Amino acid sequence: MKQNTGTVPEGKNYSLFSNIVYIFSGLIRFRPRAIVLLTAGSITAYATVVVGNFLPALAVKTLTDGKGISRLLCTIGIGIAVFAACQFFSRMLTEVYAALCTRTRISVFFGRLEEKILSTDYENIEPTVMQRKLQRAQTAVYDGSNGIEYMMRAVPDLVIRFVGMASYAVLLAKRFSLQRKIELHYFLPQLSDSLFLFLRDLLAYSLLAVQTLNGCITIAEFTFNIALISGFFQWMNTWTISELFRVNIEVIQYQQYMDIGDRHPRGRARIVPAVGHSLSIDFEDVSFRYPGMTNDTLSHITLHIKAGEKLAIVGNYGAGKTTFIKLLCRLYDPTEGIILLNGIDIKKYDYSEYITLLGVVFQDFKLFAFTVAQNVAASVVCDRKRVRICLEEAGILDRVDRVENGLDTELYQNTEQGGEAQKIAIARALYKNSPVVILDEPTSALDPKSEYEIYKRFDSLVANKTSVYILHRMSSCRFCDTIVVFDKGHIVQTSSHAELMKDTGSLYYRLWTPQAKYYCE
Repeated sequence: MKQNTGTVPEGKNYSLFSNIVYIFSGLIRFRPRAIVLLTAGSITAYATVVVGNFLPALAVKTLTDGKGISRLLCTIGIGIAVFAACQFFSRMLTEVYAALCTRTRISVFFGRLEEKILSTDYENIEPTVMQRKLQRAQTAVYDGSNGIEYMMRAVPDLVIRFVGMASYAVLLAKRFSLQRKIELHYFLPQLSDSLFLFLRDLLAYSLLAVQTLNGCITIAEFTFNIALISGFFQWMNTWTISELFRVNIEVIQYQQYMDIGDRHPRGRARIVPAVGHSLSIDFEDVSFRYPGMTNDTLSHITLHIKAGEKLAIVGNYGAGKTTFIKLLCRLYDPTEGIILLNGIDIKKYDYSEYITLLGVVFQDFKLFAFTVAQNVAASVVCDRKRVRICLEEAGILDRVDRVENGLDTELYQNTEQGGEAQKIAIARALYKNSPVVILDEPTSALDPKSEYEIYKRFDSLVANKTSVYILHRMSSCRFCDTIVVFDKGHIVQTSSHAELMKDTGSLYYRLWTPQAKYYCE
């Protein structure tokens, strides 16, 4: 079976223009009023700069034309009022649009990425190379100073500045025969360099001063031309084109991850309702190799798990125990071989229905910054009575009741200690009430006595369910019907505890004996 390398569709275009279209189509689709904000914001922003630049020139022209102080004051007053109004609305619209961009980034683009993470093949998430791709994609949506939100803000601003610069350039071209010479000197990449700015202004003002002294232009025209030049370079100096290309790379990385396809088949077969809790599982000559690896992690695994059987999986670190569980959960598909549920290839089942059959607690489980009840139910809506039952079965209800807010206690406001987090995670698996229960060493942080008590409870709690336990403390093996011993990706022993202990040279015996002194018969 060919492994996924996280490639994207061939021929996919990730140009700056296509990325801008991608982002703004999402923005306008989910926030149609963005068009109104962009249009109004562009007009007021442009008007603010124009009025600010030309107001002094207009005042000088009014004065030199001899229209009187009253006309001058009226002109200045109206100009300042218009400028203040434009500036106010420009800033207000900018803030509203910025808030809209933030909401769009989170609800649309961040939401899309989260949906992708939750629905994509596990091999598009877990391998190191895919983790790096995912982290780069996350950069584009995690804050407003990068990636998608920056582009949503920068592109309209850049368009406004381009229009402004172009309009000022046209006016300059009409008023100066030296326009080409000025453009040649001024349109340089080091516009922010202070020395260059000094030389630029010195040249411009010198040319205007000479023309004024020679009588070529009036004082009013001098002031007007200074406003033209100042406005032209104001548009140029605030260009964000280099930053736009930087964030474009982040948007490309986001889109590339979003476009990584899933290869695992999503079957449509339904689980037969009459099966109930009687689910048998078969691994038939299953081998598996992680993407990018040269050796198989599991090799030719053949195992029958009877309906309602309690199965313990043991072995040294790296033996392939957790990988076995990942295949059972369909986080990965076998490289070779087949896994059957009630005689049917699990690939043929509807995936969303199949995973409802499994109540799993992995060794690297996570709790969330919600209440205890919501964590147990894995939902904001829960059956509180059922939550209490599951917490009691997991041996942590007394601890929860001692906390002031009980089931409504927000997790991670206080530090969970003594394996409390593990017990809540186990309660979550019980709450799901699935016909197959899988525990992948979730009790590793518990003391031996607490672990013993939990597994002893499980013996009755999952009486009619198929259950699979990966164990690091061997004492709990005694509660299981069958024990499977893994070693270097192979199954080397399969039997009951009593039978396996008869072989004093076996791996199981060597795993059990060092721990035996800590167990109470």
